[in-house]
This record gives sequence, structure tokens and C-alpha cells, in this order.
Amino acid sequence: PYGIPIDEEEIYISHALFVVYTVISSLGILFAIGILIFNMVFAKKSVVKLSSPYLNVMIIVGAILFYIDVILFGVDGGIAYSAIASSLCMARIWIASLAFTLIFGTVFVKTWRVYYIFNNARKQRKTYKKLVKDLFLFALVGCALLVDVFFLIIVTAVPSARLEISNQEQPQSGSALPQIVKTCSATYSYVWLSILFVYKGALLVVGVFLAWETRDVYLKHLNDSKLIGASIYGIVVLSVALAAIGILLQSAVNTSYGVIGALLLLGNTSLLCLIFAPKVYGVWKKDSQDVTSTQDETATGAASTNTSKDAKIAQLQMEIVALKKQMEGGTTVSVMETAT
Repeated sequence: PYGIPIDEEEIYISHALFVVYTVISSLGILFAIGILIFNMVFAKKSVVKLSSPYLNVMIIVGAILFYIDVILFGVDGGIAYSAIASSLCMARIWIASLAFTLIFGTVFVKTWRVYYIFNNARKQRKTYKKLVKDLFLFALVGCALLVDVFFLIIVTAVPSARLEISNQEQPQSGSALPQIVKTCSATYSYVWLSILFVYKGALLVVGVFLAWETRDVYLKHLNDSKLIGASIYGIVVLSVALAAIGILLQSAVNTSYGVIGALLLLGNTSLLCLIFAPKVYGVWKKDSQDVTSTQDETATGAASTNTSKDAKIAQLQMEIVALKKQMEGGTTVSVMETAT
């Protein structure tokens, strides 16, 4: 629509498809914001507190970025000016890379804390307390984000590596005019994209290692080893599918955007539900138990239990088990949470 030459026909993403995915992604953003509100409102509940609510914020922000990326993947020359569409080529990569690190980096450092506690009990207690604070985990995720930013700045600054809009002519399909598809490409794009995928793959390998090492540690709402296994399986399948679709269906813009958008929406929403649905259920179940317990204690004249101390009790249990492991030289630790 912006200065199309009369001797060729440019193919763009369907406006109807873009509107549908924009609406669904917007609902996803609202869903993520709702989870964020839940996370902060119930931050002092043991179910949420044990999972580090401030670290959870980074996971939610990463999910929101993925929803935004779904919308940006549908913005092409049929919706925005060519200069804007071209600049979005790299913006999508930036957002996807940072979102991935925010989500999985946060999940992995939380699991690393469990690994550290139960596999480094020989450390002095003072050092243990210092290293497992949320601030230290924030710093670890921040370092991973800095690696992303440094790498992407270099790629964006190099003209031969920077993704930009280019024309790709399709074979004649009954149209009187040549059909042109505008795609994001660069001379060395496959080189740096491969490096980026290897780096992200290395993070997943670390996640697999942590999940395996903490598989025998049971502390409800704190150990995410099973979550990591499910999420890594999902992200590997999703990544392979997205890479194949991006290569094979690059010229079929509507099919490519439709499948890629659907996979991103499904994977992102499933991950949010996988992480936070147990916490929502746990808060609801805990509140129900508290109401029943309060009624029973009122009838018998017993004092009610202060549930705000649950998280502290669980942390003390972790310290006791870790010190016990140091004294006994054990290799497997299984802790049952007694926060009820």
C-alpha cells in the first residue's frame, strides 16, 4: 500500500489474521498481569513466598514480552511503513532472546539455590545464607541478560549481520504480475543465529543438570525440578518446530505467521499455567484449610496457628537437613514440607 510498483505484487500478512492474534495476545498480556497481581497480593503466603515472589516477577515480565513478540511478528509492510517493518526484524530477536532468559534463567537460578543448599552442606552456614538470597539470584539473571545485550548490540551494529527487510520473489502462481514477499534476512544471519541458539541451548543443558541433581529433593513449592523437565521438553519441541517453519514456510507469510503465532501463544500460556496454577490452587486450598481450622479451634478454645511463619519454618527445615547431611555424609535428601 505504500508506493508499490505497478509491475509487481507484494504479498503481506492477512489483516484479519493479524487482528485475531493481536486480540489473543492482548488477552494473554492481561492474563499475565492478573498473575502478577496475584503474585504480589499473596506474596506473604507460604505457597508464594517459598517460590520467591520477586523472582516470579521476572518470569511474568518475560511471558509478557513473548506475547508482545507475537504481535510484532505480524507487523509487516502491509501495516507499517517499510522503515518501521525493517527495524522490527531485529526488535523481534531482541525481545525473544531477553524473554527467554528472563523466564528460564529465573527458573534455573531458583533451582540452583535448591541444588546449592542440598549439595554444598559442607560450606559454612554464614556463606550459605549469603549466597542464596534473592538479590544474588537477581544478579545471576542480570549477568545472563548482559550477555544477551552485549551479543545483540554487536549483531545489530554490523550491517552484514543485521536483519533487514529484503525482497524474495515467489514462483508464478496464476498471477499476471510477479509476487514479492518481504522477509527479514542478512548475509551472516545464519551464523549469529546459530551462535545464539547454541548459547540458549547451553542454558537448557544447565537446567537439565540442575533438574537431575535435585530430582530426589522434595520440598513442595520450592523445588522446580519437575517443572524444568516439562518446560525444557516443551521449549525444545517448540524451538525445532519454529526453526523448521521459519525455513520451510518463509515465503508463505500467512501460514508461517499463523503457525508460529499459535505455537508461541500455546507455549507461553502453558508455561505460565504450569508455573503459577499450583500456586493459585495452593493459596485457595490453604485459605480453605485456615477457615476450617479456625472454626474448629474456636469451638475447642484452642489458639489458631499463625500461617505467616510457614515460610520461615520451611527455611529452617532446609538448614537442618543440610547440616544433617554434612554430619552423616548422606547423598540423598528428601524433605517434606510441614507448612500446614
